[in-house]
Parts: sequence; structure tokens; C-alpha cells
Amino acid sequence: MDNFTIKNSRILDQTADGVNFHTGVTNSTVTDTFVRNTGDGGLAMWPGRMANVNNAFTHNTVVAPVLANNIVTYGGRDIKITDNVVSDTVTNGGGIHVANRYPGVNSGQGTAVAGTITVARNTLIRAGNSDYNWNFGVGAIWFDGLNEPINASIKVTDTDIIDSSYEAIQFIEGSTQTVGFSNVNVDGTGTYMIQAQAAAKATFTDVRAAHIGAGVAIHNCVGPAGARRYLRLNVTGNTGWPATQISEFEAYAS
Repeated sequence: MDNFTIKNSRILDQTADGVNFHTGVTNSTVTDTFVRNTGDGGLAMWPGRMANVNNAFTHNTVVAPVLANNIVTYGGRDIKITDNVVSDTVTNGGGIHVANRYPGVNSGQGTAVAGTITVARNTLIRAGNSDYNWNFGVGAIWFDGLNEPINASIKVTDTDIIDSSYEAIQFIEGSTQTVGFSNVNVDGTGTYMIQAQAAAKATFTDVRAAHIGAGVAIHNCVGPAGARRYLRLNVTGNTGWPATQISEFEAYAS
């Protein structure tokens, strides 16, 4: 499927996903569309056995997915998730998810996360929730390298993460490489700003944090040595992060 567009639509009260770009979808878009109360993900991309390339979810509103994420790309090359509003994740998912998960998502088939993944100008409100299989909270924005490490240029910019149910940002399973957060505002979390449950190489520049529910910005589950190896914080541009937390990580001045 190539050059396919869904626009100016309403998708309500579905049994499963609102939209799923599944298997070899290229140059395709969902835009200016309202999605609410889906039984699985709101807007999803899952390449399966053939690569998804150069697709976009842009200028959409996705509310209350019941059993997964508001917006997700499992694998995919040069994907754009931009200018969306997502809110009120019900369970077992987050607001925006980038992952090497699910069958068929791997670099051997060319279906893994690759190229540049642009996550820009999104607003996440009360996103993320509890996963009843894992028995812990899922982040508003989260990354998962279950099948293999995520190794792509992922850019999260100009984003507001407001009143997250649990942590605002989460890394889990495998490892995630080369994520850059820039001009991100985190205001209100149920738990932490960052929950690091797996190795991640990420930079944070001009990232502001306020009203962190746990009173601790970073929950480090991989140990100080692993954290220093993988997480880098630009201490000159970020605000609202306790100095005692930043000291656990590799910090640098721009």
C-alpha cells in the first residue's frame, strides 16, 4: 500500500485498533482525524514481514484507547508522529510508543526501527497507564527494544507531557540508542519523570520538569554504572531536575 491517506475522519468505539498500517505500507498518512474508545491501539503501524517506510500520523486527536497505546510505531523507517493530541490511555499502553516489538519486527527483514523517527509538537495529557501483565506503570512516551536494540535517530521535540498517569518517559527491555529530547515540558506525573528499566543512550536539552509525583525525577532500575554509561543530561539547559538525581548520570555542559 503506497500513497494512501485517511483524513478529516472520525473513528469511534472500535473492537480493536482505530487504524493499523500493517505490512509494507509506504508514504501513507492519517491526518486531521479524531479517534476515541478503540479496543486496542488508537493509531498503529506494524510492518510485519515487509517494511513500513515514510508514513505519518499528524494533526490527529486520539482519546481513550482501552488496551494499548494512543499512537505507536512497531518498527518502521523514517516515520513521523507530529502535531497530535493524545489523552487518557485506559490500560496496558502509553501515549506515544516507539518499539522493536511484535512478530516480524527485526533488522533482518528490514522492518525494525530505522532512519529518522520524528516525534514533534505533540501534546500528551493523562497518557500512560498500568500494565496488568507487568504490574507497573507505562510511560506517556516509551521505548521498547524487546526483539532487538533500537538503533535509529529518534527526535522528540517541542512536546508537552501533562499530568502523566505514571512516568513521563520510559525505557524498557533490550536497549534504545540515540534518542534526543529537546524543548520538552513535563508538568505533572504520577511517579517519575524518567523510568529507566533498560539501557538507553539519550540526550536531554532544554527539558523542563515540574510537579513530579514521586518527588524523584529519575527512577534508575539498571544501576548507577549502567546509567552513567547510557544516559547523558545537558545540565545547562534543563530545569526542575534535582541535583542529587543528575549526579547519578553522565552530565555535560553545552
